[in-house]
Amino acid sequence: MADRDDAIAAYREFTRALIVRFERTVHELVKGSRAERELILAEIRANHRQAMAEIEDHRAETRAHTQALFRLLDRLDGGAEPAT
Repeated sequence: MADRDDAIAAYREFTRALIVRFERTVHELVKGSRAERELILAEIRANHRQAMAEIEDHRAETRAHTQALFRLLDRLDGGAEPAT
């Protein structure tokens, strides 16, 4: 009976060690995934800010071109009231 109890105790210790090892591995994987996700999100945010700044630059340039075109059309029209 002692051999059987020793075998059961050894098996329990072995399985406990496997579970602890598995939990550590999963914890490290999750930790790494979170860190990688944060890096990706930071890159996405930076790209988004850059894209929005470029869009705003294009909008401002388009606005300036539109206003210049309106001024040119006003001059060609003989000095009519400026368009807004």
